[in-house]
Amino acid sequence: MSRKILCLICFASVLSIALASTADAQNQISNWEFDEPLVVGTEGDWWMWEDINFTGLSVVQDAALSGDNAMHVAIPDGASGSLQVYHSYLKLEQGVTYTISFMARADAPRTITVVLMGRTLYNWSWFWSQEVELTTEPQTYTFEYLHTGATVGGTGNFNDDIDWCFDHGGSDVDTYIDHIWLGEGPPPLPIAPDSAHDPSPADEAVYTDTWATLSWIPGESAVSHDVYLGESFDDVNDGTGGTFQGNQELAFLVVGFVGFPYPDGLVPGTTYYWRVDEINDADPNSPWKGMVWSFIVPPKKAYDPVPNNGVNMTALFLLKNYMGHGR
Repeated sequence: MSRKILCLICFASVLSIALASTADAQNQISNWEFDEPLVVGTEGDWWMWEDINFTGLSVVQDAALSGDNAMHVAIPDGASGSLQVYHSYLKLEQGVTYTISFMARADAPRTITVVLMGRTLYNWSWFWSQEVELTTEPQTYTFEYLHTGATVGGTGNFNDDIDWCFDHGGSDVDTYIDHIWLGEGPPPLPIAPDSAHDPSPADEAVYTDTWATLSWIPGESAVSHDVYLGESFDDVNDGTGGTFQGNQELAFLVVGFVGFPYPDGLVPGTTYYWRVDEINDADPNSPWKGMVWSFIVPPKKAYDPVPNNGVNMTALFLLKNYMGHGR
């Protein structure tokens, strides 16, 4: 393969990436709701320093934070020394404003310090820190940080990246942490334990069949479920436009079959929105409004071209000028 062709391929690949539209702000924290098993140490993203000072990290239920699960930071009585819990492999880009958010509570009032810090490559620099007063009640803590320095981290190398650290030094009181967010936009709302959650199909899924069984995990206090389904986010969110499909006791709804919503089948190329409100007439807090979820039935024709439709002439112009240099 000639050098010119190789350069052309590389240039076209970079150009395609640059022209692709970006999705909504992404969270850099993996397993941020602790819905998956917590992997600590070299095989995962969470670490303790120093390990001997902790009883351990675990996923627990009924912490009353977001959803069913949370991370429990267990500290033995009288523990002292370094008590840091941190998530590695993060990146801070120059000029980007980050939203830093999490939910937490403690077994008794105590202070923790939240830090974004570099590792050995950056001489353990603290790029941002905030002291936080935890109470026994669940609270959400949200901050913003504009990173004005050079881009750091994002290499995938442990000692060359950025850490999110929960510094627990100075107290042996256990904490419970959940809904951790580091991104360029605000996090989704926390999942109330009494709200429907864990939808199937997953939120924003690409679903290839023309029928579906929509299912969810009910909230803890739910007796029945009000289900909304439609093709407009606003209508489903507001419960208008004929999106209400009825109240039911079962935690699933078949769609796309005769006798069910969309009896003629789901339409390719259409995004469907749905919501489940949890109902318990004996509870004054009912109903518990659910989040609006979505899935798309892809069109039968090819879609989402890269480069996007309408930029081909720009790409050809750039490539033509690049080749004109004779490389």
